[in-house]
Amino acid sequence: MNDEGRAGFVMANSASDARSSEQDIRQKLIEARAVDVVVAVGPNLFYTVTLPCTLWFFDKGKAKTPRADTVLFLDARHIYRQIDRAHREWTPAQIGFLANVVRLYRGEELDFTLGGDEASAKLKEVFGGNRNSPTCPASAKPQR
Repeated sequence: MNDEGRAGFVMANSASDARSSEQDIRQKLIEARAVDVVVAVGPNLFYTVTLPCTLWFFDKGKAKTPRADTVLFLDARHIYRQIDRAHREWTPAQIGFLANVVRLYRGEELDFTLGGDEASAKLKEVFGGNRNSPTCPASAKPQR
């Protein structure tokens, strides 16, 4: 990954609790200021894995921003659509909502291409329709 690159991967929750070399790797990633967003995901979202996991997103360019010493943690364990007893998925609106929360955190423009009006309405519901509202987390307020 280059100095401005972004990447993401899925990590089993058991790896987040692991000690030894796994812990050292996670610590080095955090200390390098490369970890930008971590999303907690509930069980049954991936067809090949039934266990809960976390999505880790890196942004090597964030070290030069006001977010350098921050990591956005999103708890998306209860955001899903139940397909059947053993499978869940994220709808386009749910993906659009989560993506726009990350955009708010990064100080980027909102984009409702995915999820449209439904994602926009959920964002307004959660943040009171005002990104400068006291209900909007400080990390999600626009960067100046």
